[in-house]
Amino acid sequence: MSDASPPNPEAVRDALRALATGTAPTTTQTFNERIADATAATECAIDAATFLRANRLPELARAVADAESAGETTTAERGRRALETLRRLDSAAAELRGDHTEERW
Repeated sequence: MSDASPPNPEAVRDALRALATGTAPTTTQTFNERIADATAATECAIDAATFLRANRLPELARAVADAESAGETTTAERGRRALETLRRLDSAAAELRGDHTEERW
């Protein structure tokens, strides 16, 4: 048996309310942060290559979709531009490597 006391019912209620209302703290990046990271990566070849090596294109595509769903059209557009830029770079790099895979993302 454990010596730990049961959790405080008030604390449990507050935590459940925060989860239900979307106000609970999160450790995952928001779509704003993911799109900002991608946009910043398009400014530097090394950062862009690092972004691509980390296989973050699907994550960026999801962030764009999330921004669109949230009605954040300006953010979604920035994300789409970054996604297009990074996909072009990824395709160019694949071409240089001789990787002619039709669908990479």
